[in-house]
Amino acid sequence: MKHFIKPDLFTIIISVFCIVLLVYLVFKTIHYPYWSIFSITLVVFLAFAYFATKMPIYTYADKNKIMVKQLIGRKVFNRDTVYTQKISNVDMKGTFRLFGSGGFLGYIGWFSNPALGKFYMIAGNKKDLLLITTATGRKYVINCPLN
Repeated sequence: MKHFIKPDLFTIIISVFCIVLLVYLVFKTIHYPYWSIFSITLVVFLAFAYFATKMPIYTYADKNKIMVKQLIGRKVFNRDTVYTQKISNVDMKGTFRLFGSGGFLGYIGWFSNPALGKFYMIAGNKKDLLLITTATGRKYVINCPLN
């Protein structure tokens, strides 16, 4: 079953703010072509491009696999080789970002939590979260209403 991921209000606000900031920086770079402004604009643009490609669009789950479709690419988990567990907002208490986006185009990147440990999160909101643990011990948190 396919489940389209709807971003939460915080994600929308942060994403709009960052896009407005990028447009502002581009205009500043055009009007004031200094290397410092150009460098900052380039870094912000590259970060935007990276997180745009990693942004989750939908999850697909059937009896054999769980797939997170991103804007470019996808992450596929074989159900035979992973352990899945539903998690709630209570389980996510104390989570902090190690590297990634904590709201810009979703929650994407490496996070850490006292209860869950270190995990990679690919989510558009904080609802219907599923913890996937692979056979090698890597942990992923995704949006997936199914188990």
